[in-house]
Amino acid sequence: MNFAVASSGKPRISTPGHGGRRTGAGRKAGGKNKTPSKADNKEANNAYAELAQSRADREEYRAKIEEIRFKQMAKELVYAADAERQMGIILKTVGHGLDSLPDLLERECGLDAETIERVIETIDAVRESMYANLTADAEQAAG
Repeated sequence: MNFAVASSGKPRISTPGHGGRRTGAGRKAGGKNKTPSKADNKEANNAYAELAQSRADREEYRAKIEEIRFKQMAKELVYAADAERQMGIILKTVGHGLDSLPDLLERECGLDAETIERVIETIDAVRESMYANLTADAEQAAG
């Protein structure tokens, strides 16, 4: 250890290679003890609240997306185009069956022309009712 003499005349212990006191080093006078103003606290709280809200929103959206993906994988949720295509296939099959019913009844059961006309009228009424219900449901869903 080296003993150096300070300007006050008292010996000062200095460790070689550590440089001792440097000008401008350390805390500035009055810098740390300053208490933040209420406006600064309010601003910080608002920023924190906005950040927390945006994180919560992001997590909510992620959860919704994961729920949709799960429902798609579990076949609980299908695309509208797939549902429309399947509904079209079903309606074509039902329509074809209704169209061939009078001929089938005449050929297999031997029904007379008057009864067949009544069957055709009933089938037409059922088709009109189905069409009215489908269009009403579509209009209700659209608006």
